[in-house]
Amino acid sequence: MTLLHPANGLPVALALRIGTIAAALLAGRRHTAACRIAFVGSVIASLVTGLTAAAVLCGGSSVQGGSLHAYLAYVIALVVSLVLLVWWTR
Repeated sequence: MTLLHPANGLPVALALRIGTIAAALLAGRRHTAACRIAFVGSVIASLVTGLTAAAVLCGGSSVQGGSLHAYLAYVIALVVSLVLLVWWTR
C-alpha cells in the first residue's frame, strides 16, 4: 500500500517543482530564503519521484502504458536543459 498512486506521482512532483519555482521567485529579494525554498522543494519533489519509481518497480506496472516516444522526448528535453544549465553557470 502506497501513500500515492504511481499514476499520480509524476504530476504531483511536477506541481511541486512548479510551486517551488514560484515560491523561490516570490522570495527572490531574500537570497537565503529563496535558496532554502528551492532546495527544500527540490528535495521533496525528488522524494516523490523516487517513491513513485519504487512503487512502479515493486508493483510491476507502468505509469503511462510504457510509451517509448514520450520517454525519449522527456530524455531529450532533460539533456538539453542540463546542458543549458551547465553552460549558464560557467
